[in-house]
Amino acid sequence: MTERDELMSDIEHTREELAETVSELVSKMDVKAQAKDKAHEVTSQAKERAHEVTEQAAERYREVKEKAPEPVQVGLGKAEEASSKVAQRAKDDPQRAALFAGGVVLLLLVVKRVRGRHAAKNEG
Repeated sequence: MTERDELMSDIEHTREELAETVSELVSKMDVKAQAKDKAHEVTSQAKERAHEVTEQAAERYREVKEKAPEPVQVGLGKAEEASSKVAQRAKDDPQRAALFAGGVVLLLLVVKRVRGRHAAKNEG
């Protein structure tokens, strides 16, 4: 290899390294992309944790149900059947389900407020 070829090879290598360095610097400066990556990472972790908790709760529910007396097991079976129907209807019409859930929350808040006023009246 001649001195000129060596020099050209060194120049090409230096250009490649410089391009990599610039690319890394641009990545570090792209705060929006970093935030998006972090949000994706956190969302994935939250979904994974929610799945784990759901599985643990389901396992605990099965254990408790097995130990429960027969009338309780029958009642739980009926509740499961009803809740699966409600869940299916919610999947079929999520907007209606969201409105219903909002109504339930509002009703619970009203009941809590009324009970609070009632309790305060009885104390005073």
